[in-house]
Amino acid sequence: MVEDICNDPFGSGFGSSKMTRRFKESSCKPGKPCHVYLTVSEDLRTSTVVIFHTAKPYNTKPSCKYGELSGDGYPNEVQGETYEIKFDSKRYIHYVGINQLTPNTDYKFICGESGETDDWSDEKQFRTSYNSLSDGKITFAVGADTNVIKETNQITEMMANNNPNFAAIAGDLALTNGNVHCYRKWDKWLSNWGKYAKSNNNLIPILPTIGNHETQTGYRKTEKPDTTIAPFFMTLFQHNSKIKKDPFTQKTYQVSRITDVIAFISLDTNHVYSEVEQEDWVEENLVKLRNEGVKYIFPIYHVPAFPSDRKFSVQQSLAIRESWVKLFDKHDITLAFEGHSHMLKVTKPIRDGLVVEQTQGTRYLGDGAWGRLRDRRDTTVTRWYEDHVDSIRHVWMVDVDEDNLTASAKNDKNEIQASIHY
Repeated sequence: MVEDICNDPFGSGFGSSKMTRRFKESSCKPGKPCHVYLTVSEDLRTSTVVIFHTAKPYNTKPSCKYGELSGDGYPNEVQGETYEIKFDSKRYIHYVGINQLTPNTDYKFICGESGETDDWSDEKQFRTSYNSLSDGKITFAVGADTNVIKETNQITEMMANNNPNFAAIAGDLALTNGNVHCYRKWDKWLSNWGKYAKSNNNLIPILPTIGNHETQTGYRKTEKPDTTIAPFFMTLFQHNSKIKKDPFTQKTYQVSRITDVIAFISLDTNHVYSEVEQEDWVEENLVKLRNEGVKYIFPIYHVPAFPSDRKFSVQQSLAIRESWVKLFDKHDITLAFEGHSHMLKVTKPIRDGLVVEQTQGTRYLGDGAWGRLRDRRDTTVTRWYEDHVDSIRHVWMVDVDEDNLTASAKNDKNEIQASIHY
């Protein structure tokens, strides 16, 4: 009888059983951390979340020592929390939130066990965001549906060469369907990110959004939200510098401030939380951000409200339009980012279900294809809401300064496939 199967139907060669995994080299060896990466916190100007993995437990708290890149040593130290997860062997995931950072500053850091001297990570670097666009231009990447194939790495390397402040991923990262026996595929995803996602030697923080392939059920099947159906998404990422000791108590939606006038609002398209359950929260935070003078609010979520590959009437898309799109209209959202369809898509400006002038409506950009690609529709014929649609791998590179916003879909050769300018 074959037990503990990892099925991998997505063309990346990570199918395995417990028996076959025994003959493979450990993906996280004792000693130094096997992964060190950052997630976008509640405020990229003044905080970050450092996450690192070890094969053995710590006797004390996990810790990161840090200081400004231009200074001597690591004058600051902050402790975090550890969560133990059992794969074929145990894995210890450590979370450290670093606060009270200075905007627009390069930092260096190392992480390990508090009070110990051995087996600390190699030195890593990161940069905080500008406080204001008067200090400089913000660049960020947005995509979805990545996988661990070579084409994904080529897009990621191109993305990093554009030197983004962070990368937002609208779901379906490693494509494991929440199967804990597929942990080696997540290890490969994190290893690839560590190798290819560096900007001028700085780690590129991840702003992850949940998708259907993060969960064991695809979409919500229970009366109440159940975060345990997304074991990797909940344990591999934390989204606030105030660390949760139990990562499963996190929400799957969040607000992240990037500058004084830029914020992201990431949402859950009925994977753990339904669209209706988030509706009041979305309204409350859109009001709050507008009252705080945030000019650019970018919603990001997995399933598209305006799909490029599935029927316009599909239930998941309909639920988003009924719960959120009316709020995007009400609060004058410029761009929303979507995934899931594995296509390149630019919609016309839309408001109240109609095509309007660019300054009057929201454009919806997507639809994934950072790695996965779908080619099963005639892209020469567009739907009423589509401005551009194509079957090509890409990531959106977005530049925002005091006067301009430009979003460009780029392929692995850094060639622009579609572009929008405000």
